[in-house]
Amino acid sequence: MRQPWRKYRTTAEDCDSLATWFADAVDDLLREGEIVLDVKVDDQELTHRSLRNGEVMGCVSVEARPAQGCNLSYLGYMDYRLLATPELAADYYPDGVNAAAVRRAPLVVFNRKDRLHDKLFRKALRRARLSPPTHYMPSHETYLGMIVGGIAYGMVPDLQSADYVESGELVDLTPEHSVRVDLYWHCWNFPSELLDVLTQAVVDGAREMLFQS
Repeated sequence: MRQPWRKYRTTAEDCDSLATWFADAVDDLLREGEIVLDVKVDDQELTHRSLRNGEVMGCVSVEARPAQGCNLSYLGYMDYRLLATPELAADYYPDGVNAAAVRRAPLVVFNRKDRLHDKLFRKALRRARLSPPTHYMPSHETYLGMIVGGIAYGMVPDLQSADYVESGELVDLTPEHSVRVDLYWHCWNFPSELLDVLTQAVVDGAREMLFQS
């Protein structure tokens, strides 16, 4: 007799995880198991609040400390680089990335909580909060499309950018610098066979696709 479908609510604070490795990590589980996922995207504070409040059963997060009553598993890390088309790089950064050029070149970020570019500028220029002209684009596909289309430059994870860089469609504006983002899986600490199976799928899939320390 067919078992009823069971829903598992998860959350992620990183849209790039959803766009790159997460779906592949749980693909076999969703094909074989009779469960459905209800995935939310929140910032770090709301992600862990949802977990503490029992609104979700697990989350992908950059937070390295386990929430109370939860288990924590290290998943791996993603490297982000500052990329642009060769044409945009030539127009705005003919002499390389510097503070004056950053204040003129059009940048795209996902939303106002997205500060990866500040971390990159801090590494490359010893400066942050340079206030470049900025597009805010919460659509992941459109965000990447704006960079590939030469409208703006921005931070892209290696998992997405490798083919574009290899083909020459995009170039790394600061090849000596990248931003590493470590990811963790948090989930409730209580006996649940299905949650254990979901956790194993997420952890195994992430460790196969993400970079490992």
